Amino acid sequence: MARLISLRPVVGGGPNPVIEVQGSPVRSIVFKGRSRWGQNDTGTNGGLIDEATYVCNGMEKYVRVELIDQAGRRAWSNPFYVDA
Repeated sequence: MARLISLRPVVGGGPNPVIEVQGSPVRSIVFKGRSRWGQNDTGTNGGLIDEATYVCNGMEKYVRVELIDQAGRRAWSNPFYVDA
């Protein structure tokens, strides 16, 4: 089952906040913002991933993280409000 292990903002390195996530091995880690803002990271050649990084573009009010495992089960975070 997909399990979110760690979600943390990283401050510094420029004007846009960075969000790093670690979880159990999953097929996809999705960063969702309002409307069309976001990012979908997947494993190479159908492989699994257990971490991803998202650099906010300054247009998001919030970012939510969703993990999707091989069986399609999902785990997600509450919204992380961004002050970019």
